[in-house]
Order: sequence, then structure tokens, then C-alpha cells
Amino acid sequence: MFKWIFADLCAFVSLDACTGLQLKAKDGTFINGRTLEFGQVIDVSIAVVPRGYAFTGTTPIGAGMAYQSKCAALGAIAFNHPALMDGLNEGGLSVGIFYFPGFAEYGTVTEANRSKALFPSDFANWILTQFASIDEVKAALDDVIHCAHDHQRVGNRAALLFITPSTTRVVKGL
Repeated sequence: MFKWIFADLCAFVSLDACTGLQLKAKDGTFINGRTLEFGQVIDVSIAVVPRGYAFTGTTPIGAGMAYQSKCAALGAIAFNHPALMDGLNEGGLSVGIFYFPGFAEYGTVTEANRSKALFPSDFANWILTQFASIDEVKAALDDVIHCAHDHQRVGNRAALLFITPSTTRVVKGL
């Protein structure tokens, strides 16, 4: 009975935020899962990024940070934008972008600092392709500007990143 009531209620609910699930195994490793709730269909594909691949970030005023991947990674891209928005790298670090409209603040991008700026999906990609540990990510955060960008398909949505190593340390709320 409960299953049918829940299913009937879900048919009328429009969600506009993402949900994550994290399970901890007996050996201390994590299994991460997530949903994509945007109130519209998101064109998602799987991509593999090799070491040495060149990227240029996106900002509201043009090209952002340019970098090359140091770590190979696997994950999801949306709308054929060549940046992993969610994924896992060869060091075991995983990143997920969770969108929560109205709950994030972004750095201001100017001509003087845009070479350090990245749109949320580019930011997740930068983390996955540059770092093998939480400590490396934390040490580099002052060198990047996490900026808003009005994407033509999903708009300007607040992003919350969950960065998880294969061990028990987790950074939430970047």
C-alpha cells in the first residue's frame, strides 16, 4: 500500500534540487550515489579523461582557467560540455555537483581574475583531473574562483560540491 501511495505522490511533485546518498563499507571506503532533479530532461553522457588533456574553463565574461589533466578520471558530462560534473579519478577521489537554487554564493569574475575562474561543472572537472587527495584540493582552493554562469539549458543554479576520497574524510559545502 505504501509503495503505491508514494508512487502516486511522486507523480505530482516537481523537484529542483539533487539528492545524494553515501554508504560506508566495513573497510571504511564509500559508495556514492545521486539523482538529477532539475525539473527538465538533462542530456547526460559518460566520458573518460586521460592524463594530459587540455581544458579551458567557462565564465560569464569568456574563457576562464586553462589547465591540463594530471589525473585520469571517469564521470558524467551534461549537454556535451567537455567537463566532468560528477565522477571519480584514478586516485579514488570522487566529486558530485548538487544543485540547490538560492543557496550558494559565487566569486565575482573580472578581466583581471578570469584566468583563475571556473563555472561549477568546470570546477568539479578541475578537482577530478588535478588532485588525488582532499589535502591537495584544500591547498589549491585559494587559487581558483568558483563563479556563476547562466547556462543556456539549465540557467544559473546554485552548486554545492561533495568531494569524497576513498577513505573516511569528506569535504562538504564548497
